[in-house]
Amino acid sequence: MKRLLEQLDSIKAIVDTVSPSQIAQNPEAVASGYEIYAFSYNPIEQVKHLGERLVGEIKKGKPVNGYLSAGFGYGKTATLVYLWHFCQQQKIVAVPPFKFKELGDLMVASYNWIKYALSTQPEIIPQIETLYQKHNFQSQQAKASEIAIKYKLSEEKVLKIVQDLKTETITTDSVLNFWQESLPIIRSAGFSGLAIFADETQEFLRTEESSSAQIQILSDLVKGMRALGNTPVALILSMPIDPTESAIEEQAGDIIHRMREQKISLRLTDVYNSEFPGRLWDFLCQKFLKSKSSGEKLAHPATIDSLGQLCNRKDLCNGPRAVIEIFKRLVHFAQDNKRSYTPLDLIQDYLTGVVKLYGTEQHRILHTINILEQLQAVQNLPKGREVIKLLAIFPDGVSSAIAQEFGLLESLQKLAENGNLYGQHITQPSSDRFALVSLNENQTSITVLDEILNRFRQRWFGEWDDTHKLTKATKIFRDEALRILLPPSRPGQKANWTWRYKNWKQERYGFYNILNGAPERYNTLFPKRTLVVSVSSQGDELMQFKPPEDIHLDWRFYLSYDRMTSNDSQSITAIAELEA
Repeated sequence: MKRLLEQLDSIKAIVDTVSPSQIAQNPEAVASGYEIYAFSYNPIEQVKHLGERLVGEIKKGKPVNGYLSAGFGYGKTATLVYLWHFCQQQKIVAVPPFKFKELGDLMVASYNWIKYALSTQPEIIPQIETLYQKHNFQSQQAKASEIAIKYKLSEEKVLKIVQDLKTETITTDSVLNFWQESLPIIRSAGFSGLAIFADETQEFLRTEESSSAQIQILSDLVKGMRALGNTPVALILSMPIDPTESAIEEQAGDIIHRMREQKISLRLTDVYNSEFPGRLWDFLCQKFLKSKSSGEKLAHPATIDSLGQLCNRKDLCNGPRAVIEIFKRLVHFAQDNKRSYTPLDLIQDYLTGVVKLYGTEQHRILHTINILEQLQAVQNLPKGREVIKLLAIFPDGVSSAIAQEFGLLESLQKLAENGNLYGQHITQPSSDRFALVSLNENQTSITVLDEILNRFRQRWFGEWDDTHKLTKATKIFRDEALRILLPPSRPGQKANWTWRYKNWKQERYGFYNILNGAPERYNTLFPKRTLVVSVSSQGDELMQFKPPEDIHLDWRFYLSYDRMTSNDSQSITAIAELEA
């Protein structure tokens, strides 16, 4: 537990991105700081695939453009850190994630990291320094020349002013040429290529007034990368979906399209789903604890299930950020209280502000609990409030097994049996799962049809026993569904079927009816057929049924329903015989 605690305490839910000047001043500190996150990062499959594809393209000698997008707290920087670390392991000079505010940041960060990466071969460092000075000076000269011509000044004097003021002079050509000309030096040192990870691209676009110009610079950069030919250099950006990705797509959709072409782009918001907390927890337990069972002593399995549901709800929870924070909390809790952290502990920590979920609509959880706790039906139950809290931390529904484990199933069932609560406040997505209506992701006003369906669900899941369910379902299938499958003939119509008995005949093995006619599609090929249809809730008994007369077709239907199986879906089996 100590190792896990130390690792979790050493990382933050949000990774702080370094500046290019930090890379220049202390690259070793930057590397060691990022490696802490890389060591505990468990990549999801899509990120693994992206990393492998990125390395593969670089090793083929191709230039690469790509990007990551997501909302705040979804791990853009952490994912860049993983990709940076993975590239380094593949003998690629990888510039760690840095804040991308100015075009010159690309030059400063890549130049200083290349020097650091090649520091074991000091004899080639002067070549990189000369190359950087050359392109930096050329940029200054180009800027000075532009100003001198515009204002009819001496180019030499303007150049000195530009150098003294340290104004931004780097152009896309300067950056691209520096990268391209540095590659032979990098490869001579035994590396396969160069990868640059520029974070927080929204800072580069800055304000609405300058964003169009900056987007044009970005467009020139991306197009220039494609024109580099056989140059193994990659530029991977990160940005929020709104406003950055959407703004670029709106004003210069070709940039996004070009960056997506090589399939090295990913919208992280879409891939952090219900499986993420469980995968990450298993990874951490395997890496820092003795076994998975050791992890269960810290986090109750139901807590991981609850986090999975919360992660699936972008409106309630900001996945990675919240999960890391909660993992830290639960390890400290288990250490202090000598027991595992349960979903009830999680909801209590949320209500008291110990942990946050960071979803834009997380307030719905607190609001729902406050409303329901005031209801008399909830207050009348000794464990009513605990039931509501448990339901609230499982927005997609809590299972009967989990409610039973925490001693709340009986109270939960009593609330569900209350006609004033069921449908309006509590519902059942499935036979053994209960949920709060107000936390439904697609919450709408309750209609008359909803009330009818909710009343039916209440009876089906709660009041009716299996025998009653089988009888009801068999009758509905017999009287309603089969008349849709085998439609009665209309007056004067030759096709379809004439039903002999208005009320089905019953015999010891089930119910049957006799039909004459043919399907409309095959009426001319197979006219005037006689069909016996039998229906039962017992398949074995139905096999013993014998038609009361000679017929052409014998169709038998039975309903299979077993509450003890994990799959409670209904199935229909049809057995057909055709007389010669």
